[in-house]
Amino acid sequence: MDKKIGKYTVYNIVGQLIPTIIALFAVPIIIQKLGEDQFGIITLVAIIFGSSVLFDIGMGRTTSKFVANAIGEKKDFDIPIIFNNAVILQFFIGVLGAGIIVISAPILCSNIFNIPIQYIPEAITSIRLAGLSIPIVLITGSCRGVLEASQKFGILNLVKIIYSSLNYLAPLIGIYFGWGIYEIIIIFVILRLFQLLLLYRFCVYFYPTIGGVPRLNHKYFKKMFIFGGWVGVSNVLSPIQENIEKYL
Repeated sequence: MDKKIGKYTVYNIVGQLIPTIIALFAVPIIIQKLGEDQFGIITLVAIIFGSSVLFDIGMGRTTSKFVANAIGEKKDFDIPIIFNNAVILQFFIGVLGAGIIVISAPILCSNIFNIPIQYIPEAITSIRLAGLSIPIVLITGSCRGVLEASQKFGILNLVKIIYSSLNYLAPLIGIYFGWGIYEIIIIFVILRLFQLLLLYRFCVYFYPTIGGVPRLNHKYFKKMFIFGGWVGVSNVLSPIQENIEKYL
């Protein structure tokens, strides 16, 4: 057990360290090339991505908990049922969240955030593009929950390193090719989709019965919804605490 904890700790440290090193080199260049105002728009988009868990109602952690219980009780046949319930719920909540962000984007840009007038149309479109990716972000949480419960931390950190590194490198690539903010934000959304598909592929690899059209199971749905509701309270508070300085 001690060896496993040490190994997983190393995985987590490496998963944090490599993207941080890349960010130290990439961010100053991005700010210099795009300017503070346009970089601010990218930061707002990053906040939208990070705050997507506000709509999660704890389903990511709930998936991890219920899958871990199923593994412990030797009920692997329940894992696809748990996963499907989480995906269906997160999809519909994600669509609702996307609608809220799309509708409220003009208010956020005009009345909440201090955005120069000439950049407001650009900021509105960028935030809406980020909002449309909320279902992707939430379903990704379910895939991550399955792999966490299965103790596949090496895979999770590998995907995290790839995704986080590309998140910082994408604007540099866009700047090199002369792309604007819209194209860079679209790349961010594509990266989110790439992360989801990669994690989903690993889930299917370890649990082949996960593949297929998700179906709702009322027995598990009620239990997961109740448990997730309590976990969701911390999901609301944590992003606010972590991103408060960015909002300000």
